[in-house]
Amino acid sequence: MSISPLADMLFAHFVEQSDAAKIVAPATETVKTGEAHVANFQFLDEAGKPMVNQLAEVYINGVQSKQDWVLTDAQGRVGIPVPNPQNLEGTSAVAVSVKRTGLPPLTATTVVTCVPGAMKVSMAPASNSVEVKVVNAANESVKITINGKSYERTPTTGLVTYKFPATVGKKVIRVTIGKKTFVRGVTVRR
Repeated sequence: MSISPLADMLFAHFVEQSDAAKIVAPATETVKTGEAHVANFQFLDEAGKPMVNQLAEVYINGVQSKQDWVLTDAQGRVGIPVPNPQNLEGTSAVAVSVKRTGLPPLTATTVVTCVPGAMKVSMAPASNSVEVKVVNAANESVKITINGKSYERTPTTGLVTYKFPATVGKKVIRVTIGKKTFVRGVTVRR
């Protein structure tokens, strides 16, 4: 029960209101395979100020699982790279947790979903061979032709590298995936 509106206003004037400590992060994010991604978190104390040099534990479960420790910067922020070296489609949960003495722990999670990105092909000479890297063509038929000799492959992941023996000299590499064709001339050395 309140004494009077004036007393309530005086009491509110002397008591500093504050939010509970929290970690600010988006609940979900979407990224295309083949693109590097960093999940960002900001740690704020009970007064809403950045938690500087705060040690936090990181858990990543999903496309590639990982556990690590990070330290917040001068703005209470951390950026956590989300690994996906094979460019796989799927979902990863990136969670951070901070244990504080005498206070409840803080936790936050961002769910990162990897969706198909643009198809890419790169071709390069190697020692007595050529290398063909194919990105974002999982389960597609890939036809690779090197100076008239053809090979057919079907990648099972979003990033594959094929290496084919080749004699020294100039080679024309043609890669066809569906209706797209990529062509490049390279010079193979010993």
